[in-house]
Amino acid sequence: MPIQDPFHEGERAVQERAGETHTALLNGAMISTAIMPGAIAFIARQPWAIFGGTDSEGRLWCSALVGEPGFVAASEDGRQMQFDLSRAPVHPANPLLASHPIGRPTGALFIELATRRRLRVNGRILKASTGQLHMVVEEAFPNCPKFIQKRTILSTRGSAPSARAARIGEVLGKVQRDQIQAAETLFLATIHPNRGVDASHRGGTPGFVEVLDGSTLRLPDYLGNGLFNSFGNLEVDCRMGMLFPAFGSGELLHLSGAGRVVWDAPDPEGRTAGTYRFLEFKVDRWVHTPPALGAPNWCFADASSSGS
Repeated sequence: MPIQDPFHEGERAVQERAGETHTALLNGAMISTAIMPGAIAFIARQPWAIFGGTDSEGRLWCSALVGEPGFVAASEDGRQMQFDLSRAPVHPANPLLASHPIGRPTGALFIELATRRRLRVNGRILKASTGQLHMVVEEAFPNCPKFIQKRTILSTRGSAPSARAARIGEVLGKVQRDQIQAAETLFLATIHPNRGVDASHRGGTPGFVEVLDGSTLRLPDYLGNGLFNSFGNLEVDCRMGMLFPAFGSGELLHLSGAGRVVWDAPDPEGRTAGTYRFLEFKVDRWVHTPPALGAPNWCFADASSSGS
């Protein structure tokens, strides 16, 4: 069922400033209170799910559950999802998924890199245990295939180096900087105090994310669907999390901090492709975790034809 009022005050303010109010209203009609029937099978075949949420100290993180296809299943009515954590191991140092407080707002993103399809599902943790995670759905909607770099899965990792210690810090080191600057895919989480958490995808050519200093990143904002879910949340609450997956090694680089939108910015190199908007992110803490058992070995296929 479509949501009567799909946008909160922050989203409406950003849509108006960007001149995208009409586009947002058109695309907002696809936001539903349940997962559409045609997407249930899509969710079931995914080997990973991107998550956004807060830790016990209120920091916002973006992370991923990675496992064998079928570890997540949606109910027939599309109003709940169940995650089998025994089939998607989590490193004990994972800043978001190592614990699951009941009632915590959560944003999930399912993205199939081989077909460039993606689905966003926002809701709350209904029940949690060491082996199962249940989420109640509050919003669900598809996204366009823009800026998704196409990848296929060659195999899965048969051994789990999860006993390796995670690396944790506050200032980005050379390893973390190099991974960020080489990235062409990242995920981010934002939050609204009443409407919950949203997890989304960002993509571009390698180097589209600039490391300005040891704690500041900047990336261009391209033309999208006009909804401005992430920017709308930042208009109200500056907390943000980022996830940089290393597709070659399976490591996950988690960043938590604060984000802000830079409007009408000078762009002599045309990095924003005409929007003149940048997203700046100030890192407060980072956690670098090793790959888990079953993490996919990805093969790069081709770059997005809609990328920068």
